[in-house]
Amino acid sequence: MGSFKRVQSSGVPLIEAQVGALALDQFKREDFEADAFIVSVLPEDQGNEEEWDAGSLLKALKGRCDEVERLQKEAERKGRLAREEAARLGREHRECVGIVRGEAEQALVEVQVLEERVSAVGSKAVTIGQRIDKVDRQRRRAYEAKQAIAVYDDLRSDDKNTRSAAIA
Repeated sequence: MGSFKRVQSSGVPLIEAQVGALALDQFKREDFEADAFIVSVLPEDQGNEEEWDAGSLLKALKGRCDEVERLQKEAERKGRLAREEAARLGREHRECVGIVRGEAEQALVEVQVLEERVSAVGSKAVTIGQRIDKVDRQRRRAYEAKQAIAVYDDLRSDDKNTRSAAIA
């Protein structure tokens, strides 16, 4: 993997930087410092400024630049995948909302049909009630007429007891 080494960067106190493979998380940390990162990517065999070989330094920087480019491509790929996933989820959400909206509209139509049926049944019940009331009045009138006829017959009767009972 990588090793740790002490790094002094333009007036910044000594910090430890890990030398090795790069990852996106290294750039996200709050304690990330560009100067320390640049020094950390230098080859470990470069002990001091006088001994540095420009060729190996350029080669090391090129390798790190390639890694950064790879990380950029990976970040772009992850971003593209995230956008595609967001679009897919958006489509699914719209479909679900459409289905729920359709089911709600269908439920409202069914409730309206049910209300119409209940109203029709209620109207029939009122009509039947009115007919029953009319028939009941006719029945009472017929019963009262029957009683009146019975009283009349009792009054016309030849029997005095029957006549007296009818008068009382």
